[in-house]
Amino acid sequence: MLSAYGAYELDPAMLLQYPAMWDLSAAAVVAFHDALEVAGGLQTEGYPGPDSAREYIDAVTTLRTNWAKADRYARSTGTSTLPDADAQSCDRALKLLRHAEGTEGPERAAYLQRVNALAPLAAAFKAETGVELVLVEKGFGQIRDDFKVAGPAGQGPDILIGAHDWLGELAASGLLAEVNLGDKAADFEPVAVDAFKYGGKLYGMPYAVAPEAQKRVPLVAWTGPLGKRTGIDAGCLRGTLDAPLTHDHLYHTVLALMDVRSPTYRPGLDAFAPCRGSPA
Repeated sequence: MLSAYGAYELDPAMLLQYPAMWDLSAAAVVAFHDALEVAGGLQTEGYPGPDSAREYIDAVTTLRTNWAKADRYARSTGTSTLPDADAQSCDRALKLLRHAEGTEGPERAAYLQRVNALAPLAAAFKAETGVELVLVEKGFGQIRDDFKVAGPAGQGPDILIGAHDWLGELAASGLLAEVNLGDKAADFEPVAVDAFKYGGKLYGMPYAVAPEAQKRVPLVAWTGPLGKRTGIDAGCLRGTLDAPLTHDHLYHTVLALMDVRSPTYRPGLDAFAPCRGSPA
């Protein structure tokens, strides 16, 4: 029984699915915690004697009965007793958690960080400001179109999540207000903040930064006959495996590999240029 209860204490998914286990206004939950305290108080390291042993057995029996009722109450109630905004936060955090469980390493850590930050967000904001924060989840493809209809009618959200390339259209339509990060600006990558500027004004801020596992990925290249034709030395390439590359290199590298003459070609961004000799 204690191991089953331990799942509620140690598994974040259980907490997000069945928060009613901590609803101390529910009789079943209160009875369980009372029985747990009584049984714990009677537990001893050694044999306490027949009378105390019988009392402990009776307390454990009551504890098991009350646990079954509390567990049944928590599972049948789910998040239904929470305010809608809090229930939505739990549901969203649970989805993120389950996605994180299917990932590894840095990506998993990034998703778990978002779960930990999102679950208590609405309650903390309300406690600090007295204003209830309502989180509405939409399909990403719906957000911009819905906002363009709801905003002019005064029905739009105060904050929305969207792509930075929406800025031009939405700012020109007068649907966005300028954002002033103040001393918080230093907490964000400058390149990420700049991506949310339009006409020199800041209209948004990054809510997440991709983990290293997504920002740094290996490049797999097979030059084949093209490499031979354009004079690429495979042995030389092996010596450049640790050279840092970006997407900027891809265009210029492919131009040269395909032997395409273009005024836009820049040798400094051709990843294979140092290893290109005379064509075969």
